[in-house]
Amino acid sequence: YGNIEELKDVVKTFHKFGIKVLGDAVLNHRCAQHKNQNGIWNIFGGRLNWDDRAVVADDPHFQGRGNKSSGDNFHAAPNIDHSQDFVRKDIKEWLCWLRDTF
Repeated sequence: YGNIEELKDVVKTFHKFGIKVLGDAVLNHRCAQHKNQNGIWNIFGGRLNWDDRAVVADDPHFQGRGNKSSGDNFHAAPNIDHSQDFVRKDIKEWLCWLRDTF
């Protein structure tokens, strides 16, 4: 709750007082920023700017074009297909950016 600069400031303040900061992220599903041509929320923005190829194919709620899910679907947000190389690569880059930025 805030912007990137405010987050950087609070992390610096914690570090100033010897408090370590831990990031907590849910990486198995993600809320989309945009709808596809069928009105389905499965187009993402931001640093992980994916389309429906990053969404598992077997959840009819989100019309993904990825591979089948390896677990249960979460109908509140599209399950991400972690079996794809580009997804794993992008997440690793995002985690490094998160660590290096904050």
